[in-house]
Amino acid sequence: MAAVSLASLRLVFLVAWTGMLLGWFYLTQPLFARGPRGYRYAAVLMRLWASAIVRIFGLSVSRRGSAPSQPAVWVANHRSYLDIAVLAAQQPVLFLAKREIADWPMFGRAARAAGIVFVDRGDASSRAQALDGIVDRLSMGISIVVFPEGTTTSGPGVLPFRPGVFRLCAERSVPVLPCAIAYADPSLAWIGDDEFLSHLLRTQRRLRNEVSLSFGAAIHPAPDVQPEQLRERAEHFVRLALQE
Repeated sequence: MAAVSLASLRLVFLVAWTGMLLGWFYLTQPLFARGPRGYRYAAVLMRLWASAIVRIFGLSVSRRGSAPSQPAVWVANHRSYLDIAVLAAQQPVLFLAKREIADWPMFGRAARAAGIVFVDRGDASSRAQALDGIVDRLSMGISIVVFPEGTTTSGPGVLPFRPGVFRLCAERSVPVLPCAIAYADPSLAWIGDDEFLSHLLRTQRRLRNEVSLSFGAAIHPAPDVQPEQLRERAEHFVRLALQE
């Protein structure tokens, strides 16, 4: 009964906090419009949202390493929707997200206005536009988080990273920041056909959820570096960090 009450209370806080910040964003976003100021403002609000979500979910994050202040492409393994809050709470960032999210009621509109970059991985034109969007955000001084596995996995390892974003980073000399996320309880991974609401409620019932977040050193591409070398170095760090 106590676990159910805790889950209910957290759910109320989650909905109230998210609704309040969404309302504030819709109210104030026209003052900034799109472009550098608007997207940076959205990234700061996202960090504010995520920092509270980490506490609401009872996430205890132990961090090793730190993110650089300069813009970079963060590449992380993907376990759960919780990853978004864990990473966004560290620094104002934006995300590369799947195209379907752009059509979600309320959230889709806010995500588009906030500068989230969307991609349909099965569409070559969409992938090219997404890479242009990443370059655009980086030029504004905003880091972009990418999950190069392309889907969530339960672990303990990591799927091969997809090469697209590493080609971009090699061509444009964009720093790559490898990130590894691990949950002490593997059941926190949200994968396959697991229904979102039931998983969310199970997570909310837990008093405390241990998370390990490891940042590698930013990889600065040399002029002659190959995209595959970047991909291998980033994936190697994540694999090793997940084994520790």
